[in-house]
Amino acid sequence: MTDITKVEDEKENRNEGLLKIIEKNPAQVVLLGLQTLWSKKVDDALIEGGGEKLAAVEQYVMNFLTVLAGNVVADLKKDLRQKFEQAITDFVHQRDVVRKLLAKKVDSNKVFAWLYFMRMIYYPKEQDTLKKLSIQMANSQFHYGF
Repeated sequence: MTDITKVEDEKENRNEGLLKIIEKNPAQVVLLGLQTLWSKKVDDALIEGGGEKLAAVEQYVMNFLTVLAGNVVADLKKDLRQKFEQAITDFVHQRDVVRKLLAKKVDSNKVFAWLYFMRMIYYPKEQDTLKKLSIQMANSQFHYGF
């Protein structure tokens, strides 16, 4: 998660950095990291009222989806191609969720239209490693364990 956060802060080479993270990490770790990043982006946008902030999240998802689609057709090893395919599937879902939230004009992270979806929340300051990642959906919350 730390790697993804560092790459996310670098606006210039963000896509290349995320592609390298996908390359060097197991698929489960990559997908959890990308879902956590997306959950935070959407949550932050909704805290700020949705609208343009949420539209910016949609644009972020679309941009990276384009990058992934361009890379999946390259000459790749089987395991790397599968990771890209899994990331594409995940990003398509993320795109669809953001579009639904925009269509419903959701403007708060407390609205059921957002809480309905599974969200991965990362708590970097949590001391207990097994409690650092929380899966939330509606009013349910579970700690993710590896």
